Amino acid sequence: MGDQHKYGTDHTSVRIKQTPGGNSSFSLGWQDDSKEKNKKAEEEKKNQELKKKQEEEEAERLKSLEEVKRRVEEDKKRSEEEVKARAELEIRKRIEEEMRLKSEEEAAAAKRKALEEEEAAIKKKKEEEDKKKKEEEDKKKAAAEAPKRRPPGGASSITFG
Repeated sequence: MGDQHKYGTDHTSVRIKQTPGGNSSFSLGWQDDSKEKNKKAEEEKKNQELKKKQEEEEAERLKSLEEVKRRVEEDKKRSEEEVKARAELEIRKRIEEEMRLKSEEEAAAAKRKALEEEEAAIKKKKEEEDKKKKEEEDKKKAAAEAPKRRPPGGASSITFG
């Protein structure tokens, strides 16, 4: 009767050599769920941390992809602007070259015209000189062919004073 004072207490009437939840073949309903709950909670926490880490990595990867896209777009835009600037420069050079050639052609045409006018003036002057020489020669011939007349009274054309 030494065990009577234990009735109604937390002690059982059956002696157990192994701890509850151990490897015994029968269970008295003492199972330690807190370890499993803790284990599941830790696994859940690890899964959440892993998921969070994966989401952060995915966000970082997307961010870097966006940055790369932005840089590619900027480079594309810059290269388009450079191509456009080169094309404009090439067009400007061609226009300037055409203008220079046109002005050179105009200058050459003006020089040709001036030379032609000068040649025409020289030709006209030569014709006038030739005409004057011919007139002078005609006058000399006429004077040489004309009968020589003597002044009246038989006086010579030379007078002494």
